[in-house]
Amino acid sequence: MWDHHRDPLGIAVPETRADYSRFDDPVHVPNAWTGTMPNGAPVSTSSAFASIRTFYQDDPARPKIEAYLAGGAAPVFTYHRFWAQADIALAMGSYAELLE
Repeated sequence: MWDHHRDPLGIAVPETRADYSRFDDPVHVPNAWTGTMPNGAPVSTSSAFASIRTFYQDDPARPKIEAYLAGGAAPVFTYHRFWAQADIALAMGSYAELLE
């Protein structure tokens, strides 16, 4: 892992993700409820996943997702998830304890 999957942010491997096609999926909002997200996006019964997460529009990787949504290949990204980085750190700590 250390030699083959490390970068300046941590240890991770590239992932192909086809679930970006769900960006326009509706989110459940009770009928009598409306509101505003902290980013200013309105929330109502017609809200979709992406419509309440407007900050995704500013993501530099957005063109890769748009290309996929237009019929291209699923994008490949390297995600540095906290839980995975914590697992790796704990494993390396255990190796250091056991193997000096």
